[in-house]
Amino acid sequence: MRTIPAALAAASLILLAGCSEAPISPPLAPKPPAKPMKAAQTEDAGAAEEGSGKTQKEGSAAMMEGSANAAGTTSAEGTGKAVEVDESTSVAPREVKPEDLAANEFGEPKHSMALPKDWTAAETQANKIRIFTAAVPKYKDDDKDAELTISKAMGGWDANVKRYEGQFGGEGSLKKNEELTTAGGVKVHYALFKGTYTAPSFSGGGTFENYAMGVAMLTVEDGTYFIKLLGPRHTVEWQENGFIEGLKSFK
Repeated sequence: MRTIPAALAAASLILLAGCSEAPISPPLAPKPPAKPMKAAQTEDAGAAEEGSGKTQKEGSAAMMEGSANAAGTTSAEGTGKAVEVDESTSVAPREVKPEDLAANEFGEPKHSMALPKDWTAAETQANKIRIFTAAVPKYKDDDKDAELTISKAMGGWDANVKRYEGQFGGEGSLKKNEELTTAGGVKVHYALFKGTYTAPSFSGGGTFENYAMGVAMLTVEDGTYFIKLLGPRHTVEWQENGFIEGLKSFK
């Protein structure tokens, strides 16, 4: 049998090695799907409407005071006509003199409003978005106090007016929509609603007959503030002058 020289055998092995296919790399393992983001747990602007958001949609509605389609509305909100309010039973606003007012500070940076001295500021806030709350004494025939709340949020005025109108039953609930000016020259949007109030779901819901809400929006250097007076209708009517004086004193 013929023997192949060692040099030739080595050369053949090298040639065969060069002609062999390169090993195929195994396919990359697919990336695991991204974990879904947790829904925002945002606590809000209004308390009655600014409670803790239970879902991302509801939390956004609370933070952004401004979407006409904001969460927290019910299917009945904004449809049809609001329950008629008998204006002949309305209460005249009480007289408020400068000596009846006292400055209340809130927020960071600090702002202040001069409010009636018998409005009691809360020591703690119901949620993280509220920066000031006060109990507003009830009118004699109402069953509970009203509440003043101040929050810092986002959103436009017109969209908010539509949303609040829906919360009070729809068309006919908006009684005032006007502009005021603070002593420092800041423009204030102001609206007054009356009717049957449906609280947003993210604040616990509920329907309250013969209610009213005065609400204001103003924008200053550090952001936009929403200020609300919400409660039984006669109490809000009776305390409206004090509320408006407070808005004009905002600084």
